[in-house]
Amino acid sequence: MIVIEAVVGESGLGSCLARQAREEHTVKDQHEHLRVVGVLHVAYGILALIGTMIMVLIVAGIAVPAAFAGSELIPAAITGGFSLLMAGFMLFFFLPCLIGGIGILRHRPWAPTMLIVASVLNLLTLPLGTALAGYTLWVLWPRTTTSAPTVAQH
Repeated sequence: MIVIEAVVGESGLGSCLARQAREEHTVKDQHEHLRVVGVLHVAYGILALIGTMIMVLIVAGIAVPAAFAGSELIPAAITGGFSLLMAGFMLFFFLPCLIGGIGILRHRPWAPTMLIVASVLNLLTLPLGTALAGYTLWVLWPRTTTSAPTVAQH
């Protein structure tokens, strides 16, 4: 690309070919970034959901036997309720990641919007969620100089 511009200059056929090559390279990069975002969100969502299930099972494994062993029911109920509340919050943060990641990989038109919303939520989940959210917003946020990547451009 640079050699063509140096030989032919900024006008004429050389400039047109160089610009076209840069645009094709950019489109390939955008599709690769979309694929990476999809895979990362699916992996992050699955790991978070596994962590949520483990947390609920551990707390339930502590609270339920304590309730049946003759201990007071109120602390066991509070512990169980708190674990369910935490599981609900975790599902609120991580389920959209999983669904949006699958949507991006399947080229669904709603998936970029869902991942932008999920990324804004995940800015609060330090440190991995923040890093993933930053990368996702960088890939999916509409740019003013080029067209925003869409999943239908395959």
